Amino acid sequence: MNSYFFTIKLKSQKGFTLVELSIVIVIIGLIVAGVVGGQTLVKQAKLRSVIADVYKVQTALNAFYLEYAALPGDMPNASDFWTGAYDGNGNNRIDQGANTETLAVWTHLHLSEILLQQGTNENRPSPIAGTRYLHWYHPAGVYGKVANSLNMLGTSGGGPWPGALVAKDTITIDKKMDDGLADSGVMRSAKGLGRPADQCTQGANQYNATSAVYNLTDTTQQACWIMFFIWPK
Repeated sequence: MNSYFFTIKLKSQKGFTLVELSIVIVIIGLIVAGVVGGQTLVKQAKLRSVIADVYKVQTALNAFYLEYAALPGDMPNASDFWTGAYDGNGNNRIDQGANTETLAVWTHLHLSEILLQQGTNENRPSPIAGTRYLHWYHPAGVYGKVANSLNMLGTSGGGPWPGALVAKDTITIDKKMDDGLADSGVMRSAKGLGRPADQCTQGANQYNATSAVYNLTDTTQQACWIMFFIWPK
């Protein structure tokens, strides 16, 4: 009787061996690594999609210019081709302001069937959720350069012109399609309007400053306002 009881008790206390525990820990580690790695791949794919989308817009604008000898939105005789279409002033830049050329860019591209319209007026969603394209031309210039620029902004927070991405993701796009510098090249970045100093770029730099350097220690989401120079002037 005692022997039987002792045997049953030993069986009830049997647990995992060190080998079994090691295997479980390894499996958990592989699962965690796979999830983290997968999230990284997804994010990188989204960042690459921004580059592809900007090139798509650039190609569409080039095609429009070759076909009509004018920029979409700026086209002075658009109504001759499409009844009721907005006529720009033909000064070879996309001027901003209420009821002006920035509102007609996507419409002209849509009417021409070169790029079907996505969004309304000057707004167009970007490939990354929570961001959009807005406006084009900045009369004050961007880091001292007056140009046509497609602006990528967030959809909420940080003032009327919030940033789109965190600094480290912004510089990733910049390095893949340009020179990796915030204040030069075909892609430039600044902190969103209303953002505190040192967000996205070091100091109080905004688009109308003379220079900017990415602040990679800043982890604020939607800190960087991104500008893609479609037609540098």
